[in-house]
Amino acid sequence: MAAQQSGQFASAVQQYQALLKQTPGLVPAWVNLGISLVQLQRFDEAVRSYQQALKLSPGNAAIQANLALALTKAGEFAKAADVLEALHKSDAGNLRYTLLLANAWVESGRAEQAVNVLAPLEAGESANLDFEFVFASALIRNKNLKDGLSRMEAVARQRGSAEAYLLAGQAAQKLNAFVQARADAAEAVRLEPGLPGAYTLLATATDSAGDHAGAKQILVKALAQDPNDVQALLLQGALCYQNRELADARASLERAIRLDPGQLTALYELALVAKAAGQFEESVGYLERVERTDPNWLPPHVELSSLYFRLHRAADGAREKAIVDRLSATDPK
Repeated sequence: MAAQQSGQFASAVQQYQALLKQTPGLVPAWVNLGISLVQLQRFDEAVRSYQQALKLSPGNAAIQANLALALTKAGEFAKAADVLEALHKSDAGNLRYTLLLANAWVESGRAEQAVNVLAPLEAGESANLDFEFVFASALIRNKNLKDGLSRMEAVARQRGSAEAYLLAGQAAQKLNAFVQARADAAEAVRLEPGLPGAYTLLATATDSAGDHAGAKQILVKALAQDPNDVQALLLQGALCYQNRELADARASLERAIRLDPGQLTALYELALVAKAAGQFEESVGYLERVERTDPNWLPPHVELSSLYFRLHRAADGAREKAIVDRLSATDPK
């Protein structure tokens, strides 16, 4: 415990493990081992420690809360929600459990449930920035972007939180409020330059605001920070294509596809690059892959129709033209 309290977590882990070999039924040792492992970001091991502690002390709410936190840090949000639902059911008035559960729901794709639980509580918790952060996140994920954005920006300003500015900027970008998105992203970068996704959002918002050259410069920083950032690679590919830097566009887009083989936007952009280079058959191949995966996406059908006619495949071109007409009538946008 002395090693743990002085921040020597690796030493504490070794000593707790040695102790537990001799005394495997010592619940506090399992709990503190889990806490030390979390500090070392060894989350899967921490989960197993807390689970062992719970076997020895079933129904212990404090251990269950620690387990849920470790699962959350490990990215196991659905499993964390299962643990927290039991805690919330037994102590519905515990705001900490409620917020942890709502966050787990948001991260596991159940934002609507989080909104339904938190909305009735907001009147009494509007000054609680932890509450407002989770509630704003739930609203944004539940596509209530305007209400979520206003709350998230308030949290960002009051707390000086780079993460909150990033989430606010992402919501603003989805609302096509590009100037606002750019300002929020810039503040996130200023507060925490290493925050994953911050430079990418800044580049995306800068490009959307019409400053393509500025966006390209920012992308250099984003990709220096994370060469595997798929969104940054997609934007870089699109910008290179716009400038007819076709080799660079192809390199960025092919890397994005290697990292995320199901990335349809990258396939579509590659088709445009191939078409611009006069490689029509290759372009058709990419477009046909996109079409098979998302048959209701209009632009690939438009491109395919044009390319089929250019390649003297009149029947295929006519078929695609009919699909274009049908999709355009269904969704004029």
